[in-house]
Amino acid sequence: MKKINIMILGLSVLAGAVIADTITGNVRVTPNITHNGSGSASSFRETISSLQSWTVAGTTNNTSLTKLWVKHDVLPSSGSTNYDLHTSMNDSFGQAVNFAKVRFFAVVTASSNAAPIGIGGAASGALTNWVGDASDIVKVPQGSGFYLFAPDATGFVVSNGVSDTLAVTNYSSASNAYYDIYIGGLE
Repeated sequence: MKKINIMILGLSVLAGAVIADTITGNVRVTPNITHNGSGSASSFRETISSLQSWTVAGTTNNTSLTKLWVKHDVLPSSGSTNYDLHTSMNDSFGQAVNFAKVRFFAVVTASSNAAPIGIGGAASGALTNWVGDASDIVKVPQGSGFYLFAPDATGFVVSNGVSDTLAVTNYSSASNAYYDIYIGGLE
């Protein structure tokens, strides 16, 4: 009879392990719209092919992102939520995200929503440097999106406890609102 030795190797994952983030890609606003017209003596055409393009690369320059946070969320009727961009979020890999500046954010709403959702206007600690006033709100209609990016040295600075909260509000009093929110920036 042969004797078979079996060795079991165990792999343990340490809590709080650090994942090295590398974020690359492009942020583009490319509508690809052609406008044709004609008059009594001539015809004309104008094309909008690209409004803005930003290539994300590196980790320490004006084109870099070191953290990306994505949330697919739902708000109950007349509900709202606050996102603390400095202390209370985890990325898709479970790593803490503490933004020092935001360079990109987008909100995309479901076409099935009954009403727009509002972005901004947090009661306290509102992220204000992307709007004129802490009470300012951008209404994002159902089935549409709001995109904002600032690929420069400043971006939108996040100050812990002072200017770090982004509010989202459902304007429908009768049904839930579904949306996706994407935020990229530096820690």
